[in-house]
Amino acid sequence: EPSVLLLDEPFGALDAKVRHELRKWLRELHDETGHTTVFVTHDQEEALDLADRIVVVQDGRIAQEGAPNDVYQEPASPFVYEFIGDVNKLAVSVKDGQVLLPGRPIAIGNTDRPNGNYVLYVRPHNIRVAAKETGQALTGLVRDIRATGPAVVMDVSLDSWNAHLDIALSHNDEDWRRLKPGTRVEISLRKYALFPE
Repeated sequence: EPSVLLLDEPFGALDAKVRHELRKWLRELHDETGHTTVFVTHDQEEALDLADRIVVVQDGRIAQEGAPNDVYQEPASPFVYEFIGDVNKLAVSVKDGQVLLPGRPIAIGNTDRPNGNYVLYVRPHNIRVAAKETGQALTGLVRDIRATGPAVVMDVSLDSWNAHLDIALSHNDEDWRRLKPGTRVEISLRKYALFPE
């Protein structure tokens, strides 16, 4: 009965289905015994699934520590944002509280950030897409739609900017079924973060 269990990439060489089953088993074992487990992994999904607390290490230093959902939802730095989960990045600027994408305001509300250049980070599932255009949000053109298991990923190129977004939608979301490559869409952001450039 060890007081601490140290596991260094124990599932690294296994296929996805077996890893998923073993994660479930390990979580049940941990809940049953209550012992402390230090689990080293480069698989972010594995860390989010198993951990009570996550420590993200960058260049030998702690970049962020916290509950899995807190680290995922509120990354402390660009490194953590990119390390934990998929992310889209857009070069933007802030002027007088407005977020601008090359000179044009983005309809995402005002910010208290000082004027300057920033990178906007947004996760694919925090983007909404609609086939109608109201003139209040970003617009773009659907380049590709891929079913990737539990999600549908849409690649949209933004109008007038050399940028594109990956947007994750549920199979149950009816909007994506009406959209095809070449369809013009309006894009709105549910949640995002700004970091200085």
